[in-house]
Amino acid sequence: RALNDSKSSVFMNSIDLWKSSTFFVLNLANLSSPAKPFTQAKEWALRQQAERFQQGDAEVQLGMTTSHMCDRLRDRAAFSRYEEEHLTCVVIPAFQMLGGFLPAVKSQCLPPLRHSQSEWKKTMLAEAVRLSEK
Repeated sequence: RALNDSKSSVFMNSIDLWKSSTFFVLNLANLSSPAKPFTQAKEWALRQQAERFQQGDAEVQLGMTTSHMCDRLRDRAAFSRYEEEHLTCVVIPAFQMLGGFLPAVKSQCLPPLRHSQSEWKKTMLAEAVRLSEK
């Protein structure tokens, strides 16, 4: 009986690992738009920003506090900084972790992610210079 319990436990742990891994990979698929060439990644980011602003507009109409990065008036200027921070703190570390299991991720996904990160940083700095000149 103890042997069966042990096999059952290993089997259940394997199922839990599979479920967790599947959930992680599906979430990374959702975060993968910055891994596209930067012109496409930027277009996706702008579309996502438009969706967030629509959500914020609806929240304002309902008298609610606007969600993070959804306030059209407050958050427009922080867009490039948000994209760069999101890549730095969430997307790139997650893809690095996946790259430990799937080496192709390191060569196929991380270089364009780092390029997008660099482009957003340049955009952020250019915006800061432009604002300081006003």
